[in-house]
Amino acid sequence: MKTNEKQCKYTIEDGKHINEVIVSWIITHGCQEKCGYCISPCKTTEINLKKEHFIIQDKLIQGGVTKNRYIGGEPLLVPHITELIKDAYKKGIDTRLSTNGRLLTETKFKELKPYLSSVALPFETMNNSLNKIIRGIDGHRDIIASRISMIKERGI
Repeated sequence: MKTNEKQCKYTIEDGKHINEVIVSWIITHGCQEKCGYCISPCKTTEINLKKEHFIIQDKLIQGGVTKNRYIGGEPLLVPHITELIKDAYKKGIDTRLSTNGRLLTETKFKELKPYLSSVALPFETMNNSLNKIIRGIDGHRDIIASRISMIKERGI
């Protein structure tokens, strides 16, 4: 084992999977939070029609994508996100959702759960005042804590 391999304590992706094509699809720039570090720029127009999203997704799948991460902005703002995730899952794609958690209600999670491999939730600090400065909105810590509990109780 090489020296640098001994130092590695974790992996983000399982290194046993070769030939994977992972896409982090910024499906919307819309979001209820206004984080200063967000990679999603403020846009006034974007692709948001269901038909166009399915065309894009089909092209990604035809191009060889094996894992699709739906990110944003906030992907749960897309009214047909469940349909897209379900479609990709049924076509053999590993589907993942990155969300700020605000719209991830128990009903929405129950709807999505059968078609998701994982859910990613952002968390910066336990300090509510600092969270408000970072995210531009109150209550982030409590939302994330409740969503983690919900996901663990119901499982993915």
